[in-house]
Amino acid sequence: PLSTHFYPELSIHALAATPTAHLVEWLDVSSSIVANPLQPDNGVLTPTTTPGSGIAWNHTAVKRFAL
Repeated sequence: PLSTHFYPELSIHALAATPTAHLVEWLDVSSSIVANPLQPDNGVLTPTTTPGSGIAWNHTAVKRFAL
């Protein structure tokens, strides 16, 4: 069984591509800096359908953390 424990925005795609998907640990650490954060629905995460990782950054929010 394949399980992931960090970066669910990326790892959910790996889980969707394998028949041995088991679980993804939901750590909501990036929802404040991504434009369309993943939202669990009844305990289920659904990967985005956009090309690549599907991550779109909230650039205004990201600037708050710039050095």
